[in-house]
Amino acid sequence: MSNRNPNHNARHLTQAGLRRELEQADSTLVEAVIAGCALVANADGWVAREERRRMQGVVRAIDPVAALCADEVDAFFEGLNRRFSMDPDDAERHALALVEKLRGRKPESGLLITICQAIASADGGYDAEERQVLLKLCAALALNPIAFDLTPT
Repeated sequence: MSNRNPNHNARHLTQAGLRRELEQADSTLVEAVIAGCALVANADGWVAREERRRMQGVVRAIDPVAALCADEVDAFFEGLNRRFSMDPDDAERHALALVEKLRGRKPESGLLITICQAIASADGGYDAEERQVLLKLCAALALNPIAFDLTPT
């Protein structure tokens, strides 16, 4: 049973806002964001079309992604999704390892959580499984979940 929270307080992201925040972003950030998106999108066992579209739009707005073709972004995301379908535990470890590369990089880490909240809410709010993944991402990045309106259980 899903406990959707349509009134969550995730910051609304625009492409222009992301570009301003990520002018100096790098490939580590891009891979970490895509990995975080894959973790959230796969939290409930399947990737909703809305989650996929939101990920594509948000991630492509990050400046370093402009240097990559859309096919490369999609291929990286799909590769992670295939990994989740074959071995969810291994895929989670791999995705978290990519995310953890941002640990200590506060602005980028916070932005990753905000982007992942947007992905989680793409299909109308986030459910308990997605919320748990968001909490796990905060822990992996040494961020206080309360700063993102996520109350630890």
